[in-house]
Amino acid sequence: MENEVNKYNLSYGQQSLYFLQELNPSSTAYNVGIAFEFFQRFDKQLFRLVFDKLMLKHEILKTKFFKENGEIYQYIDEGAEYDFVIEDIRNLDSVEISNKINSDFHKSYDLLVDSLLRVYLYPKESYVIVSIVLHHVIADFNSVEIFMNDFITIYDALANGHDTVVRRIETPYKSFVNGERQFISSNRFPEKMAFWENKLKVTDTRLDFGVEKKQPQEFLGSRGAKVEFEINSEENKKIEQLCLSIHISPFIFFLTVYHLLLCQVYGRRDTIVGVPVSLRRALKYREAIGNFVNLLPIKMESKNGNFVEMLKTVNSTFVEAMLHKRVPYPLMVEKINPNRDKKDPIFQTTFNYLSKRTDSDLYIDQSLDAKQTIIGYSIKGFPVKQQLDQMDLALELVENREGFTGIFKYNIGIFKQSKIDDYISRYKKLISRVVNHIEIDLQKLRYADDNERRELMTASKRRSKIFKEYSNVVKLIEENTAKYPDKIAVRDMYKTLTYGQMQICIDSLAYQLRQRGIKKGEPVIVYMDKRAEVIVAFLSIMKIGAVYVPVDISFPKNRINYILEQTASTAIITREVLKEQEEFLREAITVEEALEVPLHYLATNAESISVESEDSAYIIFTSGSTGKPKGVEVQHRALINFLQSMSELLNLRKKEKVNIGGITSISFDISILEFLLPLTLGGETSLLTKDIITTPHLFTKVLEEFGINIFQGTSTTWTMILGSEWQGKKELDVLVGGEMVSKSLSNQLLSNFSKVWNVYGPTEATIWATIKQLSVTDELISAGSPIHNMEAYVLDEFYEITPKNITGKLYLSGVGLAVGYFKQEILTQERFFDIEIDGCQKRIYDTGDLAKYLDNGEIQIVGRTDDQIKLSGYRIELGEIENILSDFPGIKGNTVLLKGDKLVAYIVHEEERNNLSEEIRSFCSQNLPPYMMPSEFIRINQIPLTPNQKVDKKKLLSLEGEVLSKTRGKLADSPSSYQKVSQIWGDILGHWDFDAEDNFFDIGGTSLLAMSLQQRLEEELQVKVGLSEIFTYPTISGLSNFLKLQTCEEGTEMPSHSGKQRRKNRLGDIRERRNRKPSNIN
Repeated sequence: MENEVNKYNLSYGQQSLYFLQELNPSSTAYNVGIAFEFFQRFDKQLFRLVFDKLMLKHEILKTKFFKENGEIYQYIDEGAEYDFVIEDIRNLDSVEISNKINSDFHKSYDLLVDSLLRVYLYPKESYVIVSIVLHHVIADFNSVEIFMNDFITIYDALANGHDTVVRRIETPYKSFVNGERQFISSNRFPEKMAFWENKLKVTDTRLDFGVEKKQPQEFLGSRGAKVEFEINSEENKKIEQLCLSIHISPFIFFLTVYHLLLCQVYGRRDTIVGVPVSLRRALKYREAIGNFVNLLPIKMESKNGNFVEMLKTVNSTFVEAMLHKRVPYPLMVEKINPNRDKKDPIFQTTFNYLSKRTDSDLYIDQSLDAKQTIIGYSIKGFPVKQQLDQMDLALELVENREGFTGIFKYNIGIFKQSKIDDYISRYKKLISRVVNHIEIDLQKLRYADDNERRELMTASKRRSKIFKEYSNVVKLIEENTAKYPDKIAVRDMYKTLTYGQMQICIDSLAYQLRQRGIKKGEPVIVYMDKRAEVIVAFLSIMKIGAVYVPVDISFPKNRINYILEQTASTAIITREVLKEQEEFLREAITVEEALEVPLHYLATNAESISVESEDSAYIIFTSGSTGKPKGVEVQHRALINFLQSMSELLNLRKKEKVNIGGITSISFDISILEFLLPLTLGGETSLLTKDIITTPHLFTKVLEEFGINIFQGTSTTWTMILGSEWQGKKELDVLVGGEMVSKSLSNQLLSNFSKVWNVYGPTEATIWATIKQLSVTDELISAGSPIHNMEAYVLDEFYEITPKNITGKLYLSGVGLAVGYFKQEILTQERFFDIEIDGCQKRIYDTGDLAKYLDNGEIQIVGRTDDQIKLSGYRIELGEIENILSDFPGIKGNTVLLKGDKLVAYIVHEEERNNLSEEIRSFCSQNLPPYMMPSEFIRINQIPLTPNQKVDKKKLLSLEGEVLSKTRGKLADSPSSYQKVSQIWGDILGHWDFDAEDNFFDIGGTSLLAMSLQQRLEEELQVKVGLSEIFTYPTISGLSNFLKLQTCEEGTEMPSHSGKQRRKNRLGDIRERRNRKPSNIN
């Protein structure tokens, strides 16, 4: 056969394009060509002869592809035809004509079947619209210009009666392919490849595009749009002058500004941008049509310095890259072997610069909406919409006669046009800033403008106020005791205390502590359950200047012993019933004992102790990364500031009575808010047991009987409460904190309660540091702004303020910062330290939380550094997956964890459904990219919680639950459909070291092997499978289940469609139209 004799390999660039077309068969992203109005009388025979001669001159136009043993080859088919279609558009209006021409231009290619050249002619009265379409696999941008040059030249000769003899290009594309293969086999290649390995190793420059819009599961390569913009004419001149003055090209200028834009909108200091470059270095390729393009990953880094220095650095980087440009980009990918997805594994965006042609009179400027004269022929470019290629984001700069035109191409499944419009605005603003201040500091260019940083600085320390001074909170509460001695102060499930009774108890216990020799600054342990007595103990300790250290009775012995050892406390306060149960409480003081002190003793032995605001008020032991709890030491001034700020921000002084219901364990600092905030306002503190929130009627009864009008809980607590079918209470003000709040939970809370506040803060910043009153109009749930006299900064790795919508780490500063970690100086220095912000030295605390500034300056918490995992090369926020799952109907709680090398979602879903697993997976696939899809869904009765009402992840991992989708398992025990696919996998990969849930591309699979896999699956299983499905379902389990659904039942044969039939289904009646004689057209 002819193809066997003349077959040759594809170039590596062709392999990539063939692969991408196969990956998305309906895509027309790789249709290249030109459309123009040709002001000549229509002559069908003349046009046909011109294109016949073009086919003779450029043999690559006759290229055919075929598969053999999983490999793709090409050959020149001397009998190949091209599509020659004539359409009558005389009765169509301008919009219909444009739609028609664009529709024809964007017919997809089946590279195994279709002719690679398509010619469309649309005759009008005085001119012909000519549309020439080629596939990128055989033509680059220069090829289109070469084709046009030859078209005009041949047309001119034939129109003037010259029977021109076309000389076939002497150097066929096969020569280029062979030269590429020889270079790769040469001694020079390893050194060239080593350059790229060194440049790109240990690189994490992935741009976090996020997903602004819900995206379908299928490959999104063709879901493209573009937005054009013009560069200001005055700035065009300045750009040219700047480039001339420092000896760089406009290409380098625009590439550098694009890098700065990416740094600005994605919060990076370094980026990698793909840049297409021509490999037509040999003179013999100058007139040849073909794909002579390679992609170079250009890595750029913004260091200290100014813009001019940056331009010179980028120029040097690009020059160095060009010295190694012959290394095919696909081989860089294979060598560096980053984990793959459907998008480009090294960079996510490209930049292309199309310079103005000055070496030919035949150049057609399609950007001009005016006629051009080329060797006597009038031609006017016709606009053709271009689809997106494999990049989700690309920028193209076109140099034309009027200056520069920019084109942003983007994936509409990921970006809204408003985001692209913002990018254009920023890009143009960056150009304006740098051309007018060429030595501007790069640091200033990280922000949209000079005002953005100032705005964010103001937002970071929005509230500043001088409150009435108190040395400690006891003084403030004693003022209310004097005013309201007979009002109820504290109520628990068993008793009530008035302000007067509470004061007597406080004084009595304080007396006992002094009698025990407890001095100012000494830690005192309080071992108690949630009773009124714990508040008495807390306030008595603070009254004598000692330090309150709460210990929950549920704590294990080892934790209790560690806290006792760390604090070296000489006093423990408890209740009588608890003292009788525990040996370590043998010497403890009981509240009951304290109440036996005669009142006259208190009066005669009252000793004035000076407690200062800088003294420590309490130590809360929180979980530590080493497994040992760490004690957070907080001062009186921090606590007083917090309570006074909360009173104002929650508008509590306007309430007739403040009554906060509390269920938080005493070992967590939120309990301090529940204890003390009402008492500072003459209100009432209600201490509840946790079990009431799981019983709706009991919860309602307690709220009514106690008169509770404020309730605080974590997101998990509120999800549990609302999930219990409790109807809510409009008069109840709600505080939700401790965990991220989803939009779904926010909507639920707002529909049940009149006022809802999202509060955020670590123990190290005194309970809460920021606050936000939620609203149904909130598109995003933010943590709001800092409370009074606190500051919150989102900083990058260099401790610089991040621009808006860029993720950084959250740092807190202000009066609420803790002293540090009790007796842990090294850890304190790691998390609390001084830095300079805006010219001022500030003591800050590293929260470990990831956050971003929103457009309004508020702060949104997006996760934690320890909840940000890396899986298959991707950084994944587990909270993002949890937020998506929370929107699935019927899910009343969920947590996603990394278990080994897979994501596992634990869900609470009480409804019985036959297809629950499939429904959840389908829902997730519509809202999450494949790399964020949980491998396993486990249904459990409820999410286990820690004592502070947060998810108990250790306990969760130990639960078995009901596995909704068992994905991991030995292939020997797998269904027969799994084993059929695994047999083909093993043959293709050359090894059997994989399981049903291993990712094809993580165990040696490549794009070329994926094509081989596709062919084998179709041949041996007799099913139709696209290359995109192999990427969408890269595991044996996923692919087998997909194929099973495709065939409905095992053994169903693949529908028999010949290549010509498939082509007709896709292209419609193109061949029919090609041969149709146009009526009344001469």
